[in-house]
Amino acid sequence: MGNAKSKAVEQTVRATALQPLQAPVPILGARHCLESARTFLVRHKTRGSEMTVSVYDYANETRGARAFQVNGTQLFFTVCGAEDSDAIVRVRPVNQVNFAVETPAPTLRETTVHLYTLKRMLKENTPVTIGVVKDQLTGHSYRLGYTGVWKYGVVIWLASEKTPDCPTTIAKTYPSHRGGIQVSYCLEVVEGVDMAALMTMIAVLDMGPYASSPGLGASMGVMG
Repeated sequence: MGNAKSKAVEQTVRATALQPLQAPVPILGARHCLESARTFLVRHKTRGSEMTVSVYDYANETRGARAFQVNGTQLFFTVCGAEDSDAIVRVRPVNQVNFAVETPAPTLRETTVHLYTLKRMLKENTPVTIGVVKDQLTGHSYRLGYTGVWKYGVVIWLASEKTPDCPTTIAKTYPSHRGGIQVSYCLEVVEGVDMAALMTMIAVLDMGPYASSPGLGASMGVMG
C-alpha cells in the first residue's frame, strides 16, 4: 500500500459516506441482517490446500469474536456463522468467472438449491455488477456490485430494480494496516445488510483464483 495509486484509492474509499438502508434486505435470511452499523476485520489464512477467510468484530478481534467464516477448498467454499459450524450456503465455482451460490446439501442423497450466481469481475474505478440477488421478504431484485480497486479498497453497493440508477452504498473495504493487505482488511457495513450474502461476494472476489487454479496456496493475492 506504499504507492501513490493505492493511497489514492484508500483515501477515496475512506471519504465515501455509507448510506443507511430504508429497511433490512434479507437475501439469505433475516437473521443474517445487521441490527446496527459495524466495522469488521477480515483476515486470511492459507494452509495446504485450504484457505480460510474469518470476519471478526474490529474492536474485539484479539478476543477471537468471530462473526463469520468462509472455509475454502478447490471444489467450493462454505460460508459459516459464528455461533456454530453449520454451513449457511456454499459457493461453487462453475468456471473461472461464474460462481453458483447454493444451499448446502446435508447428505449426499439430497440435492442443493441454486440461489443466485456471482461473477468474479475485477475492474478499476468503474461500477462493477457482481450479481443479481433477491429480497426474501419483498421479492425485489437488487444488483450487487462495487466501485474502486478490489486489491486496494472498494465501495460496495446495492441497486434496487425500482431505482437502478441510484445505488445505495452499503459497505466499504480498506487496508487495516495489521500485517499488510494480503493478510487483513477493514470492512464497514451499514445496518440492515445481509452479512451472509455479503460474505459470498467476499468469497468470490478474495478466493476465486484459489478455486479455479490448483496449487495457488499461500502465493495468491487476496482482494484481487
